[in-house]
Amino acid sequence: MAMVDERLRAPELADNVRMREMPDSQPIRWVISAGTDRYFRVGADLAELARALDGTRGVDDLCATLGDRWDRDRVLGGLGVLETMQVLTDDDGASPPTRQSRIRLIPPLTVQISLIGTAVHRILPGPSTRRVGTAARRLSALTAAVVAAVAVGCFATLVPTTIDALATKIDLRVLATVIAVSLVATAVHEYMHAWALSRYGGRVNRMGVMLFYLVPAFFCDISDAWTLDSRRRRVVVALAGGSVQAVVFAATAIAGVCARQGGAGDDVVATLALVSATSIVMVVVNLVPFVKLDGYIALMSATDIPNLRDKSLAAFADRVRAVLFGTPAPAPLRRWLPWFGGACALVPVGLVYLAVSNWSGALAATGAVGDTIVMLLTCYLLLIVVAVIRRAVVRARADGAGLMRTAVVGVLGAAVVIGVLGGIDVTRTASVSYLRTVDTTLLVSTDRATLARIGAGREVTLLTNGVVLHRRVGRAETGAGVESARFPLSAVLPTRSPDLITPGYAVVVEASLDPSAPSSGLARVEVGRTSLGRDLVDRYLWPASVRGGATDLWRWMTR
Repeated sequence: MAMVDERLRAPELADNVRMREMPDSQPIRWVISAGTDRYFRVGADLAELARALDGTRGVDDLCATLGDRWDRDRVLGGLGVLETMQVLTDDDGASPPTRQSRIRLIPPLTVQISLIGTAVHRILPGPSTRRVGTAARRLSALTAAVVAAVAVGCFATLVPTTIDALATKIDLRVLATVIAVSLVATAVHEYMHAWALSRYGGRVNRMGVMLFYLVPAFFCDISDAWTLDSRRRRVVVALAGGSVQAVVFAATAIAGVCARQGGAGDDVVATLALVSATSIVMVVVNLVPFVKLDGYIALMSATDIPNLRDKSLAAFADRVRAVLFGTPAPAPLRRWLPWFGGACALVPVGLVYLAVSNWSGALAATGAVGDTIVMLLTCYLLLIVVAVIRRAVVRARADGAGLMRTAVVGVLGAAVVIGVLGGIDVTRTASVSYLRTVDTTLLVSTDRATLARIGAGREVTLLTNGVVLHRRVGRAETGAGVESARFPLSAVLPTRSPDLITPGYAVVVEASLDPSAPSSGLARVEVGRTSLGRDLVDRYLWPASVRGGATDLWRWMTR
């Protein structure tokens, strides 16, 4: 529907729209919220118009009610802005739909699944007017600083234990405990966001689980924090969740040192050290402001710039188009926005690469099914890249970029990409496992093709098989022939799992191992060199198992 056609009907705010006036200290004093996750900060004039929309006044009546400053054009312009916000009823007087899908895809690689809506307030405290005195705040800050200093000192003594635990096979019970504690801490982390927002009088719209760059996590929608009456409160809400991991870090670091001094077992100390390390890493990662995590929300609240990331990306894109296509770049709201936008553009690229590269290895172990998932995911990411480039070109042309310059930039860009993909050579490696028996050392794998590709006479690097780190413990040279074998499943896993026997394949090697080397670990072999482009295609876009399956299907269809 169009609101700017001078129809003299009586416009009205939708039923799901709320307006809240901010304190005099705020530069923009009105917030309009629509539904559960759309918030708009507006000036006093637009707020004055919105408050007058009760469904009984037409445009002429609004002009008379609002005073001499408002003529028909100004009223219609304001109604057009409100219509763009989708905060008005439609032609039939109905409110815009407010029901949101439980599943949301947030490009480039985040999926949210809402589990709890506004019912979460049944387990949250109500607003509080109690104020903490200055003396109490200072005492709390001093206590927190002392505990933090002690915790950091304790953790420093646990760093060698943490590195050893991450570089060697880990007990399944230790790994399960670390994962369980991390999940519980993350859930409480999100609850603390909701708790802080509720105490300040805001409303939590939804909570749930998500895949954040393919990493399982929880989320809490705190968009209603924009209705709070101070920047400080919004920052507190944003950082409330991280306090949970900070407390877990301090508690487990101090407990780890106490347990070691008390003669506790190695697994107990390792568990406490790993939980402490995981917690502090989560605190640091959450404070990174270049993706939509707690640090970004805190920075956006502190600077009082709504949609900071989008505005920064737009400022960065303006500068890029100005350099490439010579189009005018409007002055950004703040000088640092283009630089911040550049970081916001690059950091997700790194996260996407880490997510895809980490998961591709695990999915590849499942064969053609896993490789197909990796291929489809890669195609999806390529479509996003194409869409971004297309939008940039369309915007540049709309801003006056010449056709010739646009074509030259496109050709040069394609030449650079082709040159990088074709001109840079990378080493291909095959990763299998080694197993030291009483009388020999073997390379073992459940995939015969991988061992066969290695061949005889290859130099092998032997490493520990930790869940994160790998330490070199020896070298070997492959022999000839791949044979069927049976070996403990723990030989190919980074965990000290029960000795379940699995069928597989093995190659005998001449090995030279350190005396302290474990009986099994990781083995990496260089199997040749190829171009970067070919390597990326073979690993992500057209894996061997998919290529073989497609070939077999084509032969079956054409026979």
